[in-house]
Amino acid sequence: SLEGLSNKIAQERFDVVYLSGHAGIDETGRPFFIMENETGNSRDVFPEELWSDALIHNPPRLLFLSGDRTGETPDTVGTSFACLLAEKHKIPAVLGWGGPISDNQAILAAKILFFALSRGNSIPDAIQRVRFELLQSFETHSIPAWPLLRLYSTGTPLSAIVKKDQKLRANPRILKHTYL
Repeated sequence: SLEGLSNKIAQERFDVVYLSGHAGIDETGRPFFIMENETGNSRDVFPEELWSDALIHNPPRLLFLSGDRTGETPDTVGTSFACLLAEKHKIPAVLGWGGPISDNQAILAAKILFFALSRGNSIPDAIQRVRFELLQSFETHSIPAWPLLRLYSTGTPLSAIVKKDQKLRANPRILKHTYL
């Protein structure tokens, strides 16, 4: 939910925020990401809402919007969901998909991206690795994903997030069970 994301980001700074789910472009040409409301029903969240209600508290260095069409430029608006967040709200790097994407390709892309980033690769190098692996793994797929992965940037240097010999930071996790 947008509220849950807001609460988490307001409490702690994250280098990478990864949102996975369904997204699209409405009939007026506005891009949206489908999240949940407080009762678990779907809620269309638009770029301005995602920024003002959550990301404004502690913007990440990299935002990965892993949902269909988050990097696609709508015909009427002229700017994609990902591009709006990079250009207007100055998130240094925003990744999105330039069209519909299959789950297995999106999952593999995230896996490769996080592995490459954890090894000390810069953001552009990690994305290049993702594109190469997607091309190799799905070269016979009817809709290849590698050309659909789009990076929008403010132009700031996109250096490595993890540095060599960097000390691990403690990341205490609180396990919480909820029963309906």
